[in-house]
Amino acid sequence: METDPVTPRPTPEEAAAALREVEAVQETTRAVRVPAWYYPVLGLLVAPYGLLFVIPRTGVWLAVYVLGLAAFMAATVVLMRAGVNQMGVLRWLSPTELRPVAIWSVFPVLGGIGLYLAYGTPWAWVAASVGLGVAIALFGPYHRRTSPYYQEGGHR
Repeated sequence: METDPVTPRPTPEEAAAALREVEAVQETTRAVRVPAWYYPVLGLLVAPYGLLFVIPRTGVWLAVYVLGLAAFMAATVVLMRAGVNQMGVLRWLSPTELRPVAIWSVFPVLGGIGLYLAYGTPWAWVAASVGLGVAIALFGPYHRRTSPYYQEGGHR
């Protein structure tokens, strides 16, 4: 009968050292600076998205709708790829870092819902997506101004 070799358990000191190493790598990743152009360009991509709600889905307009949706998805992938190429890593912001834009985004979404319920017009979604685009575009400079990783003497 074959037995698997038993890997010895690390000592408490080895485990603590490994944990410190993982935390140092995580901090290095958090310190990667998002390019200044990233969030304004993302906002420009999101802003016209609401136009897809007002395009009729019949005849030639159906093709315009599908092409618009495909263009949005492709542009988003290209943007993410360009950001990763510049940063060298896919940098996800922490919930704390994302809190401001999440709060700002509530207003255009609720405004769009309110406009739609009050007037029944799909143009409410255009207004909502423009508002979201503006919130995302403004988040970039805000994040660069408030994040400790962009401050003088900050990491990297």
